[in-house]
Order: sequence, then structure tokens, then C-alpha cells
Amino acid sequence: QGAITADGGVPPYLWALAGGSLPNGLGLDPVTGVISGSSSGAGPFSFTVQVSDLAGAIFSRQFSLTVAAPAMPTLSLGSVPEATSAAQQVMVDLNLEAGYPIPIAGQVRINFVPDPAIGLDDPAVQFASGGRSVSFTIPANSTRPMSPIAFQTGSVAGTIELQIVPNGAPGLSRSVKVVRSAPIIRNLSVVRNANGFDLRLSGLSPSRELTRATVRWTGTGLDTTEVNVPLDSVANAWYRSTASAQFGSQFSLTLPFTVQGDVNAIQSATLTVSNAEGASSALTVDFTGR
Repeated sequence: QGAITADGGVPPYLWALAGGSLPNGLGLDPVTGVISGSSSGAGPFSFTVQVSDLAGAIFSRQFSLTVAAPAMPTLSLGSVPEATSAAQQVMVDLNLEAGYPIPIAGQVRINFVPDPAIGLDDPAVQFASGGRSVSFTIPANSTRPMSPIAFQTGSVAGTIELQIVPNGAPGLSRSVKVVRSAPIIRNLSVVRNANGFDLRLSGLSPSRELTRATVRWTGTGLDTTEVNVPLDSVANAWYRSTASAQFGSQFSLTLPFTVQGDVNAIQSATLTVSNAEGASSALTVDFTGR
């Protein structure tokens, strides 16, 4: 704290702030002229103080005050993994080593570097709130941002580069590898037609390639219980097309089947899709209710 004093005039004096502003958290005592408090802001401040005496005389003067910010505690990243799989949401766990008397603002940015064998950006790699940069604020005396920060890993194998840039302080970075993996089937359905039916599926393949689909049938009196369908050519055509770029490694696929005999003999179809990394988990579609 500090006191502003006056000479001359007729005491007692009355003090007031006549212009500008004091740092947040500081106040001027109108009786004593003492400026005191705990500032929650840093930087230069200009303000004008006015004093009046018992006889009604008024005098004012401009002052300047600089508040120096203390050293910021260490900022760290908590449970951000070094590697993860596609189609995940990862939390950006920002932590201050200790509370700080001034709010800390900054940005978190992400950049995606695809697997060299793929060489294609994935627009789905972005923050949960959208885009590839997001602002954050750690409130005064807190150790975590006001709002949680999370990003989507997309569907393509590669490396997500994470940069944390607090205003006026050293930043930090972290790389998260999105690993190659077997395909993931998200949806599977059957659509009947005059000659048989179509199996329709959608999913993703982080390496942007497919080798085959395997279908296993259950039913009564079936001559064939398993079918392997090559997918190399159709997958290559899709992933090399400009239309596929906005979808990362996602795909939609229709497998048509013509049935000789009674289609109602089929009870279910269980399907897996494979790439060079292996086979997906199986999905089953029921025919009996259709």
C-alpha cells in the first residue's frame, strides 16, 4: 500500500479518483488517501487523484503505477497419450503447478501430419468445438482452464502436433500418433430386392486401403456359409478420388448378392472387413425380422 499526501489547505482532506483507473483489486481510501489492496492485473496504469479541503479548495494530479507480474508457475500437460487410435476424443489436460493471481490466457493449436504412405490431410482432426485452434483462460488463483479442451483424432493414420501457447510465457508441445489399425465397421444393414439383397455398410480404415470383406451366413440348408469379396480395386478407386479427401479414411460400401433358392433360409450375416493391418471386429445383421 501507499499514501498520497497534501500540503497546505485546511484539513481534513477528502480524496477521490477523478480519472483513469487503478489496477483491479486496488482502491483509494477517501479519508486517508491510502491506495491499498491486492492487484489482479499487471502492467502500467494511469489515473488522476483529486483532493479537496475543508475550505472547498480542489487540486488534482495525474499519477502512474506499474504492477509487475510474478513469475508464472510451470504449465504442463497431463494425460495426453503418445499414441491413440482413430475416431477418438482426447482431452487436453492443461495444469498449472500452482494458482496464479492473474488470469492466464492463450491458445491451443493442432496440426496434422499424415502417415508418409498416405500423404493426405484429414479435416476431421480438429477440436471438439471446431477448428484447429482454440482459446483458453485459466482464472486467477486456479490451476485449470475455465472450459475443458478436447480434440478429435479423425480417421487417418498420422501424427497430431499439439502446441500450447500462453500469452507472454513459454509454450509447450506434444505429439500424438494416430496408429494404423484394422478397419472399423460402424453400420451394417440388409436391403432386400427382387433378385436377393444388398449388404450396406459404412466404416473407416486408417491406412486408407481395404483388401477384402468376409461374410459368414447362418440358416437352414445353405450350400454356402462363407463368402470372401475382394475390395482392393474398389477401395483404391475410392481413396484415390478427390471426392474421398473430405472424408479422411471413411467409406460406404454396398455388397450385392443374388440368391438361388429360398432367400428366407438365411437367418443372419456376419461381416468383417480387412486391410493390411488385419480384420475388423465383426458385425451381424439379422434376416429373420425382414
